[in-house]
Amino acid sequence: MQIVARYRMWGVPGSPEKTGVLLARLQAGAPPAPGGAEVQAVAVEGDTVVASIAYPLAWVEPRVTSLLIMTMSEVGHLPVRLEALELPEAFARKFPGPKLGVEGLRQRLGVWGRPLVMGILKGCLGWELKAVAQRFAELARGGCDLIKDDEVMADEPPGTVLRRLEACHSAAEQVCRETGRTVLYCSNLTGPPSTLLERAHQMVQEGAGGFFFNVVLYGYGLLQDLAADEAIDVPLVLHPGFLSLLSRGERSGIAPALLVGTLSRLAGGDVVIFPGPRGSFPWPQETGAAIHGALQQTAVHRRAWSAPAGGLRASMLPELLVVYGHDLVVNAGTAISTHPDGPQAGAQALAVATAVLAAGGALADAAQQHPVLRRALEDGG
Repeated sequence: MQIVARYRMWGVPGSPEKTGVLLARLQAGAPPAPGGAEVQAVAVEGDTVVASIAYPLAWVEPRVTSLLIMTMSEVGHLPVRLEALELPEAFARKFPGPKLGVEGLRQRLGVWGRPLVMGILKGCLGWELKAVAQRFAELARGGCDLIKDDEVMADEPPGTVLRRLEACHSAAEQVCRETGRTVLYCSNLTGPPSTLLERAHQMVQEGAGGFFFNVVLYGYGLLQDLAADEAIDVPLVLHPGFLSLLSRGERSGIAPALLVGTLSRLAGGDVVIFPGPRGSFPWPQETGAAIHGALQQTAVHRRAWSAPAGGLRASMLPELLVVYGHDLVVNAGTAISTHPDGPQAGAQALAVATAVLAAGGALADAAQQHPVLRRALEDGG
């Protein structure tokens, strides 16, 4: 059995076939070992060469780290892009995949037939815990299904994360008593890597509804360990920080659909945040659609959620629902916190827009019926 990697190369001199062989030898070692890597196909596409190279399954551990070392550790220095990986089903089953995925998270929240709304505790760095909990409650009462830490909210001074968890968990329970709605608090999982599994266990016991995790900096291997741990029975929300360094080079790196989509789902991401088509740091719409297609695969593992983000506002939702459908997490921070009538109104505006559009309504009509949405749109989206 083999793992097949597809590469795209630029600036190839001479014969494409010879280039494919050289690529295989460079990545897998030269001279080639008996029964080792072999070139399956080579094709010229415009000014690029596309080569498919098969690696023996026996050479690779069922870890994302091992997969990428085997397929990219050497050629990653060249104008070469890893575009796809074909994995035998039995091998793919050794990865954890999403713990909850689309259906499991819907069941936990009791939300069906629409996208989810995720608010961010934006601008709360350095706040007193009482103020953070109040902001959490405002977002929850406004209609957020999930509320996560901002990525800059660290455990400093030590113990801050646990105290914030206690405060926000208490606020979530209060809102549930008031409204009957379940709202999950996704705490930033941060600290020395060697402590994160133990820390996650403790936080789950103390009420964590999910974890917000920077997969690039902490590693796909640690993500796999978190997802495979049965005691950590909460969704894992993946932060996109530094993804562009690995996947947005024009002629290098790893294709976003593979890294952000396929490998994030394989390793256990339930909700995968990545740059949307408009806003603060846009990625092309076709890139997001390709990532979404990879996250929505049903083979072997559960489907995962797409969360295109970065300056997202209510006015962008019609475009997003066309591409992503209902299996979308509407992830917003600034649009909520800067609403003219306050953060609770900001969350309500996004929640109303999401529900109306999911039901087939029009944003303009909804704005006439819901002043909170009209105010948001008049204020820039």
